[in-house]
Amino acid sequence: MSRLANTIAIMRMGLTNKKQIVKVPVNKRVIQVLNKFQQRGLINGYTYYHSATGGTAKIYLKYDDNMDSIITYMKVLPESFRARWHYRYKRLKNIFVTGGLDVLLTTDKGYLFCSEIIPSPLKIGGKGVLIISIY
Repeated sequence: MSRLANTIAIMRMGLTNKKQIVKVPVNKRVIQVLNKFQQRGLINGYTYYHSATGGTAKIYLKYDDNMDSIITYMKVLPESFRARWHYRYKRLKNIFVTGGLDVLLTTDKGYLFCSEIIPSPLKIGGKGVLIISIY
């Protein structure tokens, strides 16, 4: 299991169990994804700790007033799927304009959500990394 998939699994378990903070091992890729989550308002933030054995992050999960998670679904796309599928801008525009569903893409501009690409003047596509549903 990749570090990103492990991080998402730990976050899902934390959200299910109504935890405020989860602790995960991280690498550069996971930090970049956590930055996107924080910019998007999907988490309250994270704290990174570097040690000789590797990096660790405490992720501060976000809930609404009723302690319901604002993230209803998260899934990392398998490596085999990412290797085969590149989403062009026109396809993104047609598929991911539906409410609530978003895909995190890896692009030449870094990690971007489809909801960031579609309204922007950037006409770029990318490979899907993560599917997320927000209420």
